[in-house]
This record gives sequence, C-alpha cells and structure tokens, in this order.
Amino acid sequence: MNNRRPILYILAGIYLLYIDYSLIKNWASLENKVLFVIFMVVFGAIGGGLVIYSAWKLLKDRYQSNNPYMPQNDDNIADESKDEEASNQDHLK
Repeated sequence: MNNRRPILYILAGIYLLYIDYSLIKNWASLENKVLFVIFMVVFGAIGGGLVIYSAWKLLKDRYQSNNPYMPQNDDNIADESKDEEASNQDHLK
C-alpha cells in the first residue's frame, strides 16, 4: 500500500518527459521559442527528477523491508537502546 505514491510520481515524471519530448520534436513549428525552451528545461528537469527520486525511494524501501539486518522503524532502535541501558546499569550494580 505504501508503494503507490512513488509509482504515481514515476508515472507523472514519465508524462512530463513525454511532453518535453513532444516539444522538442515540434521545435521547428513553434513561434515563441524562448518561452518553449524554458518549458522544455523545466519539464525535463522536473520529470527526470521525479522518475529518478521516486525509483530510488521505491528501491530503498524495498531493500529495507527485505533486509533482516536493517531496523524497520525508529521504534525498534529506541527499544534496543533502552534495553542496552538497562543491561549496562545491571552490570554496574
């Protein structure tokens, strides 16, 4: 359920890259080229950034959920540190 957002962002990024490609393909017939160059750069940067970041996030989450040595959330880390503190105090007594 948590993987829906990165997948949606990847699709949105691909769509922006498609719009960028169609602007580049129709370059000769454009009238206001300066404005469209700005749009091409913006669509390309945002679309590429969305695809790369969302794919990285999706792969990172998948790796962490399959790796038994990585803690799943911060609560586990806090619980382990409390256990270590308690065992250290027991050794001091």
